[in-house]
Amino acid sequence: MNEDKLKRMGITFNGQVTINGPMFDIHDNQHVETHIHYTERGENETDADGETSENGPAGSASAEPAEPATFPATALDEIFHPALNVDSVKSALWDILGQRGEAGKGQMKSLKHWFIIHKVLEEIDWLTDRQDTSFIKWVEQVFGWPWNTRDFKSVLSPFKKEHSATWNADTCNDRNTGREYSALARYVRETFVTLSPTGKITDREPFMNLGSDGKPKYISHPANR
Repeated sequence: MNEDKLKRMGITFNGQVTINGPMFDIHDNQHVETHIHYTERGENETDADGETSENGPAGSASAEPAEPATFPATALDEIFHPALNVDSVKSALWDILGQRGEAGKGQMKSLKHWFIIHKVLEEIDWLTDRQDTSFIKWVEQVFGWPWNTRDFKSVLSPFKKEHSATWNADTCNDRNTGREYSALARYVRETFVTLSPTGKITDREPFMNLGSDGKPKYISHPANR
């Protein structure tokens, strides 16, 4: 795409094109913008966050690890509701957070992202186990867990006490943190279930096991949330 066309699209070209995206990086008391950027730089040149580029020719994209054909099965899969196709859930979680880093050593974002996922899955009754330690062990066995922490004690209290659907910029002292928690929680919820204006939850069929009649099973949810 040439410079004139970029300008017509409202994008300024000065050797770098920046496209802002959803802010899913969560840091207490710190505002971090997530963006996709293109920068002309040479081979093995260090970028802003200290990572070394191995792109080769300037502007070529580095390949990210491909999704595994299958995810590891574990006895802890039983913490999920039996109506669920857990392999489909694992694949969706991979897509939601995405593997990053050196191939084979992908990092599934941060503990706080996993707290949000755990919170939402509990709220929609997809998790039958209410202990976050079991969930963390499951994440470790399926995706890897790079942190020493084995619980969610470091997560700010208001996010633990309030339903994730009520989170907003005023949930904690840092408005950006509140917005980021809320945005990811909404994205996770909308990935797995449909929520009607009256609060009724309907499970999305791709994540359901099939019953003996060949139709998707569903989880019994309270009438309203």
